[in-house]
Amino acid sequence: MQKTDKKEKIALYAFSLYREKGFATIPMDEVAKGMKISKKTIYKYYNSKEELVEAAFRSFIFKASSVVAEIMQKDVPSVVKLVFILKHMLTETAMISTVLFKELQTEMPLLWKDFDDFRSEMMRKTISKIYAQGRDEGYIKEYPVIFIVTILVASIREILKKEFLDQSGYTINESLSLFYKFLFNTILTPKGKEEFSTMIYGVIQNENI
Repeated sequence: MQKTDKKEKIALYAFSLYREKGFATIPMDEVAKGMKISKKTIYKYYNSKEELVEAAFRSFIFKASSVVAEIMQKDVPSVVKLVFILKHMLTETAMISTVLFKELQTEMPLLWKDFDDFRSEMMRKTISKIYAQGRDEGYIKEYPVIFIVTILVASIREILKKEFLDQSGYTINESLSLFYKFLFNTILTPKGKEEFSTMIYGVIQNENI
C-alpha cells in the first residue's frame, strides 16, 4: 500500500468515528485500534490529533464536492438535480452528529470557516446554474437568481450555527430537512410541485428515490 493511500485510509476511518461522537472524546488510541495499527504509525502521517481531524473533515468536503460536480453534469431537469443534491446532503448529514459540527465551530474555527466558505461558494455556483435552468423549464418561479442564492447561502449558514442548534434543539439533519421543505414550497411553480412532489418529499424524509 502506498503512503498516500495509507494516510487517506486513516483519515477516512477517523472521520467515521468523529462523525458519530465528535472528535473531543475519541483518542488517537481508538483510531489506531480500529485501524489495527499502532498509534506510532498514525503519527508517521499526522503530527497531531488536530491535523488528523482536519484531514478527516477535508476528506468529507472533497467527497461532497465530487458528488455535486457529478450531479451537475447529468442531463436531467433542474429540480431532479436539486433532489439528487439534497438526497446526498441529507444522507451524509444524517450520519454526522450535531456534536461534531458544534466542536468544529468552537474548537477549530479556522477549519469551520474553510468549510463554510467552501459550502457557500459551491452553492453559489451550482444553485445559480440549477435555478436558471429551472426557470427556463417552468419548474421554478421567476425571481432574480442572485436574490435566491444569497438567501439560500445565508439561511444555511445560520441554521448550522451552534447558537441556532442550541436554541432550537434541532439536529443538523432536522434543520436542513425543514429548511429544504420550506425552500421547495417557496420557489417551485405549481408545475414543478406537481411534477416532483413525490420525489422531493421522499428525499426529505430520507426515503429512496
